[in-house]
Amino acid sequence: MKKWIPRAALVLIILLVLGLVAAFLFLNTLVKSGVEKIGPIVTKTEVKLDSANLSPFSGKGELHGLFVGNPEGYKTPSAIKVKDIKVNLDIKSVTSDVVLVQSIVIEAPEITFEGGFSGSNLRKLLDNISAVAAMDKSKSTTGKPAEGGKRLKVESLLIKNAKVNISFTGMMGKSATVAISDIHLTNIGMDENGISTAELSRQVIKVVLQEVIKVIPRAVGKLGGSVKDIGAGTAGGAETTVKGIKKLFKKREVPAR
Repeated sequence: MKKWIPRAALVLIILLVLGLVAAFLFLNTLVKSGVEKIGPIVTKTEVKLDSANLSPFSGKGELHGLFVGNPEGYKTPSAIKVKDIKVNLDIKSVTSDVVLVQSIVIEAPEITFEGGFSGSNLRKLLDNISAVAAMDKSKSTTGKPAEGGKRLKVESLLIKNAKVNISFTGMMGKSATVAISDIHLTNIGMDENGISTAELSRQVIKVVLQEVIKVIPRAVGKLGGSVKDIGAGTAGGAETTVKGIKKLFKKREVPAR
């Protein structure tokens, strides 16, 4: 009888390890499929995630290879690409209706601005997300679940070392890549009963677009020949065009909601 005790203990340990591995793999698969299911609903674009690596014990982990496509009608390959995103969740909150996210760090995203005076891919992306966020807010007042189910509280969200590729209408097919300032948002949804995934996305894209708008004149200025082409036929040429772009985009700043 005693001989079976060590064997039984070993079997239990093996089963426990297998169970933990299964839980780990299931969580990562769940996150990946969730991003690829909810993302297109929120953005109305293609959304892919290469992999997720989250610990079901600590709540810490990473997302790899996030791809957000462009809205219909735009030609550049993507709107946003991110190789690595670090997240830290309060693991105890994962099973509740409101998930507490202690930190999100989005490292070196590649952002593409395609458009001009009449609109852009990022503006359209923001409009798409805003429409879903508004629907989610309406549903929350009636007790219906929002898109993506769970609500979020985010203590800290940092976007750092971001670069934006500016493909401005009239640049004769040329583009310029410039850096934007780091973005740090804090206490998102903390004063409420959490916010929807769409509302979090809306707040992030809104601030990103504001930062992109600030660097468009600098990006156009890097393409001296193209600026002259844009300004051809106008009084003052390239200089007038750059001033006009600055003035235009000051007027087109994203409204707060």
